[in-house]
Amino acid sequence: MKPNRLAVISALLTTSVPVAGALVADGNWQVGARTGILLSGGKPANDITLTGVSAKYGLSDNTYVGASIDQLSFDFERPWQVVGVQQDKAVKPKDIDAKARSTLFRVFYERDYGKSDQSWNPYWNAGIGFASVNVDSVTGPVVGGSTFNIATDSGTEIVPSLGAGIRYNFTRQFAADLGLGELAPEI
Repeated sequence: MKPNRLAVISALLTTSVPVAGALVADGNWQVGARTGILLSGGKPANDITLTGVSAKYGLSDNTYVGASIDQLSFDFERPWQVVGVQQDKAVKPKDIDAKARSTLFRVFYERDYGKSDQSWNPYWNAGIGFASVNVDSVTGPVVGGSTFNIATDSGTEIVPSLGAGIRYNFTRQFAADLGLGELAPEI
């Protein structure tokens, strides 16, 4: 299939937690939880929710390298159309979609502007990820009286990403991000 571009709007909570004494002691690590909603045009996915964890290491006051592991859940819209089957909507009037889940591992570079003691700091990031996608099988009526049964083997995808946003620092160790970005997975 063609690559699908996803506009991403997400809320990201980041908090330092005691992962290992040496990591937290040097003060350069930030570890946190991530949650978000990814918006898309519905071809072939929409209704994408994201939860995960992220860790980043401060190279300087405003530059970081990091990694995240996220679980995404979404609808694979009208898989029967992708394979050229026509669903009989007289029997079942709603489009049949498949439920899908993906685990995404991503490494990234991030640059922010301002100081951690300021309330608001803009930032941008760029990264590359690898995702493993699992899609449920679907069945339904076909125009003409038969039934389709579609199993999807989507394999692994490479996911480049770009993003920008603004971070609100509650404290030095606790912040919330509001970001806008783009993922371009190959499904």
